[in-house]
Amino acid sequence: MSDDLKDNNVINDTDNPTETPELQRSCSRDQGLLTEFQVFVLDPNTSGSVAIPIALSPLFTEVAELSALTTPPSFLVIDEYTDRVWLNATIGWQAITNGTGVDRVEVLFSIYRDSLPPTGTLIFSTLDSGQADPEDNFVTTHLSHVDLNPFDVSPTCPIPPTGPCIRLVNYFLTAELPLAGSAANIIGPITFTGAEIERNRNCCFTLPPTVAP
Repeated sequence: MSDDLKDNNVINDTDNPTETPELQRSCSRDQGLLTEFQVFVLDPNTSGSVAIPIALSPLFTEVAELSALTTPPSFLVIDEYTDRVWLNATIGWQAITNGTGVDRVEVLFSIYRDSLPPTGTLIFSTLDSGQADPEDNFVTTHLSHVDLNPFDVSPTCPIPPTGPCIRLVNYFLTAELPLAGSAANIIGPITFTGAEIERNRNCCFTLPPTVAP
């Protein structure tokens, strides 16, 4: 590689005045760093290890949480306005036929920030379904979501923050049955994880000129 191309591949420290030269030089290797990880799992985390009935809407069943209420506490500490939280969950459940004639069971899974409903903020929901057939009624649901605004609605941390600010964030995973007459149980496994991820640094690169063939 020529010296000209080498020079054009370096980070331009003067193009982005919001970042220090040292930070700009390191940002190419500091993209999306995972800085905190919390997890909820059953013990043992296996199919059939629990039998938790899922409530009919508008009631709900709490499946798992990452919060200050667990032992040990499992809340996430958000210390930058631009932090994001990557949430993943895997839930094993069983659709049940109870003589009502319902042949397909739907389950609404939801993730709330800060607290359970009705005071918590709904940030994610999705429907999954399974056959209420004894021969094919086991379902494993996987959820994935990125909370882009964990600082949202914080009484102690204005947006944007006016100074150093730390926010303790709780997440709650719930399930409910939206169709009357349906029935289902959470049977395991249950895995619920939250990962705090730093923003991608806003680096400025000078790309090499296009070389004609």
